[in-house]
Amino acid sequence: MGSCSSPPSGPSAVSLITESQNAVAQASAVHYVHALTYGAQGQSITGSVSATEADVVSLVNGSPLIELRLVGTTIYFVSESATILAKNLGLSATTAKTWTGRWISVLPTDSQYNVLIATLSIPAETTNLYPTGANLSVNQNAAIRGHRAIAITGDANSSKSSSQSTIFIDPHSKLPIGASAIGKVASATQRVAVVFTRWNVPFSVKAPSAATPVSSIAG
Repeated sequence: MGSCSSPPSGPSAVSLITESQNAVAQASAVHYVHALTYGAQGQSITGSVSATEADVVSLVNGSPLIELRLVGTTIYFVSESATILAKNLGLSATTAKTWTGRWISVLPTDSQYNVLIATLSIPAETTNLYPTGANLSVNQNAAIRGHRAIAITGDANSSKSSSQSTIFIDPHSKLPIGASAIGKVASATQRVAVVFTRWNVPFSVKAPSAATPVSSIAG
């Protein structure tokens, strides 16, 4: 993914970002693939998200790390990492080791719910991809995956230094269709590439065949 910067023409970068964010806020569903490389490590996150359903799978160097499913108001969580289980579900280290690789359900009444559900919204998948800064540039004639797009480039929306990001939005719907970013974290180069598809296309997610309530295992 890429584009050549050009002087802004037509709507400003700020107005285009606002229009795109408004379109995202009104969207009912999206599918995305988020790829991140950091030094020798690679992580991919594939997800489908709507207001009442979601399925998000994270892999590190090709190996399963986390899967989150939202079915109605119940979140289902599974991870191969005891550290991640302990951090996200408030489990002790010993309990987390026992529950790696096993589905755990989280209800709205559980203390862990609000943090998890915040990651399973459509804006949560897009907000940090919009560039910021005083030197935003707009390319009205960019292309991504063979589709015409409006590319907006600027500083990455993060605390990382020396980072730049570009978001590609559809000229008609103003919905994001891709994003890329590059920056330095410590001494390693971090690269991010995101593809968005199936905006507003309904999908369904099945609950796992068996899951244990987090309230019964969290101490």
